[in-house]
Amino acid sequence: MSTLSSAGGLGAVGAISRTDQNPELFVNADAVSIETETDATTNWTATGSTFSSQQSVVDGSTNAFLVETNTTPTSIGRCSFELNTILTDGVSYDLSIRARAHQTAGATGAWKIYLSSNGETANNFQIAGINDTLLTFATYTLTFTHDDTNTRKLVAIEANPENDGGLYLDKLSVRATVV
Repeated sequence: MSTLSSAGGLGAVGAISRTDQNPELFVNADAVSIETETDATTNWTATGSTFSSQQSVVDGSTNAFLVETNTTPTSIGRCSFELNTILTDGVSYDLSIRARAHQTAGATGAWKIYLSSNGETANNFQIAGINDTLLTFATYTLTFTHDDTNTRKLVAIEANPENDGGLYLDKLSVRATVV
């Protein structure tokens, strides 16, 4: 069974409860990687959304992701990354990601970032709820223990099909916690 804790509450903005002694596990070569940043969306999946690496809105880096549903008004647009390939059963992890809203004309959207325990459908551990007025990057963190009986995905999803707008993502980090 998976467990969850987050200093300061679920989806709290603030510092991660780890030290930098443990190695970074998210080394996928893409736009949100800290150690191997590149202009790419490698190994991410997008459904009902436009998903891209871009350089115009970043958080002190060269690239960041933009997932948006203005140009593809499909119900509940989203993007996701499967984490099972970098996680070990029974180990606790600190996950952090930087995010902000992508506001466009007429958009009143809200987005969620969560850690799924069952593909993209079960949003068991919400990391962030981001509305269209959050126009500066903030850090969202989650501490969890991996249970390999489920497919664990990091998912950013439109909160409801009427929203539009989008979400910028940058600087994803996953590290084993210090025991």
